[in-house]
Amino acid sequence: MVFASDIAEKAAGVVVEDIKGHCPQNLIMLAIFGDTASVEAAMAEIKYKLRAVKEGETL
Repeated sequence: MVFASDIAEKAAGVVVEDIKGHCPQNLIMLAIFGDTASVEAAMAEIKYKLRAVKEGETL
């Protein structure tokens, strides 16, 4: 989550917050706030970087 937050904030002008649930599952999620284009750009960059790491590429 920290890695994804860092990528999102550096990729676009967005604000990332963690949301902790108090339901039985105790879910922890990331919320990405910003205009639509910035959030989409941040999400695309997260997907790209996580895929690259998974495939063993150096960033």
